[in-house]
Amino acid sequence: MSLYWIIDLVLLLPLLALSFHKKINFVSKWKFVFPAIVIVYLFMIVWEHFFIEWGVWFFNVDYISSVFLFGVPIEEHVFIWALSFASVFVYESMTLVFQRDYLGRYSIAISIVICLLMAWLYYMYYTRLYMGIASGCASFLLIQHIFVFRSHWRYMGHFFVAYALMLVPITIIYWILASLPVILYNTTEEIGLQFGKIPLENYLYYLFQFLCVITIYELLKKKFIKDYSLF
Repeated sequence: MSLYWIIDLVLLLPLLALSFHKKINFVSKWKFVFPAIVIVYLFMIVWEHFFIEWGVWFFNVDYISSVFLFGVPIEEHVFIWALSFASVFVYESMTLVFQRDYLGRYSIAISIVICLLMAWLYYMYYTRLYMGIASGCASFLLIQHIFVFRSHWRYMGHFFVAYALMLVPITIIYWILASLPVILYNTTEEIGLQFGKIPLENYLYYLFQFLCVITIYELLKKKFIKDYSLF
């Protein structure tokens, strides 16, 4: 078993087990979680495939198995699933901690600030594939929440809290993957700003992935749960 497989299983298995905890009862949400993950996975794996083809990043064969699907290591396929599952799990678990959306009233302002920052990054570095695509996709999705998904602002403050919390575990995971290294980044396709060998673009990539899966997850709950309200 490769090291990347171990990282995937350590991320995923404990949360799968905790899903059956009576107080959390996350297993009751699986019917919304997994369709959202599948949709996001299909998009993200195309992204991964082309980034490998274009030489934006590479995988170190010393830390992965020899199994590839669509040119992407099988461990990376599982990682997309595991990270999306962990993200929704943390997002939903936050409702047990916070009984109200404390950042809800500030969520539009937070999104605007993030979009302006990413617009500047895109303007400065649009020729760098990783920054250009990551900042463009994340900004586009946030803008949709401002002008299109107006009825869904009830969860955006909650999302920002969950994203901030997830920054701790994903930073640890990204640091392990970049330090060994399991993943090697093409420095000519990023802006060169790193945190412990982790490119800044990784956090924008994850912001887009996390918000995609939460958006679809919330839309599914709103459609199929009568009188659904987050809080």
